[in-house]
Amino acid sequence: MDTSVQRPKRARILTLAGAVALFAMLLPAAAGVALGHTPSASLTCVNSAPTLHVGLSSYNGSYTNKVTITIDGVLDSTDSNANFGTTYSLTKSLSPATSSHSATVVVLAGDDLTNAHGYSPTYNLSVPPCQGSLTITKAFAGIAPVAGTYNFSVSCTGFSTTASITVGSAPYTTTVSGIPAPNSCTVAETSAPTPPTTYSAWVTTYSPSGGVTAVTTTTPGAVTVTNTTSHIPPGQGDFQFSKTVGGNLNGWTGGQFSFTVTCGTSKTTVTLTVGSTGSTVSSQIFGPYDPGTMCSVTEGSLPAAGTYASWVNSPIYSPVSASATIVSDQTVKVAVTNTRSRSDPSPTAFQKFEGATGTPVRVATPPVTSTDGSSPS
Repeated sequence: MDTSVQRPKRARILTLAGAVALFAMLLPAAAGVALGHTPSASLTCVNSAPTLHVGLSSYNGSYTNKVTITIDGVLDSTDSNANFGTTYSLTKSLSPATSSHSATVVVLAGDDLTNAHGYSPTYNLSVPPCQGSLTITKAFAGIAPVAGTYNFSVSCTGFSTTASITVGSAPYTTTVSGIPAPNSCTVAETSAPTPPTTYSAWVTTYSPSGGVTAVTTTTPGAVTVTNTTSHIPPGQGDFQFSKTVGGNLNGWTGGQFSFTVTCGTSKTTVTLTVGSTGSTVSSQIFGPYDPGTMCSVTEGSLPAAGTYASWVNSPIYSPVSASATIVSDQTVKVAVTNTRSRSDPSPTAFQKFEGATGTPVRVATPPVTSTDGSSPS
């Protein structure tokens, strides 16, 4: 009878021992939950720069915790850490921003060597290029490449720079890097060597039209700038004219001017757009013509001068005859200038005294006319 009573007690003792053993097994996990063990890692574009971020927090400092970082297949011994304790943080920009990058981050928590609890993850990260680039190509038409330096402006959203191509030996290209992408950029040629004396002045064209190209992180932009000229046959010459708006340019936003160009028996109507800077040069070359041919320019309709503004007198021609005689192997030119005046009404008034009693009378200040943009005195 005593035996039947003792058997349940032994079973209860064994059950209690199992519970204790189970508690001992779960204790590290419970401690880990309490500590947090929060790992994170990312490789992304930040402000157009590839950026690696690693954050490890609330690790158990009683153990040896390691982090190993490899960037683009090369061990980063500087930022790897053999024992970071409880916290590790890294934010690192990679270069170049125009290339893709990869990174591997291996975390080894001393209290979770097999990553059973997720404290020892391995991150395999990658990022595409964060910046783009564009290539400018110099081309020629009507003539062999003319040696010298060709300068360009590059204007993008949030980014602008200058570039140049020195023509000597092919290829005639240059690459502009570091462009935030995606983007839209405009390339413009700002200066170029003068063609030989037996060739006409440059006519500059762009492909794509207007020198505008898209730039993405995967596809570079590309603009071809072509300078075209034509050989002036021996004994012949060309004609070109320019247009300038002078005087007071306050409020001038640009406009179109029409002209008639007459060379010998040839007569051509031309329209030029003058921007807010006030000057432009005809992109059309007239000719070639035989020496002695008379070329002249006659200005036609004028655009609106703008609010409070007007055109002063007649256009000024240089030479004053508004004409030029073709000279052998040269490009002769005529300049046309219109002077703009602006009369701004004054918001002020002054007093004058009239009559025997000297009674003050308020009289509006007359508008002040200016052709040079100066303020009234």
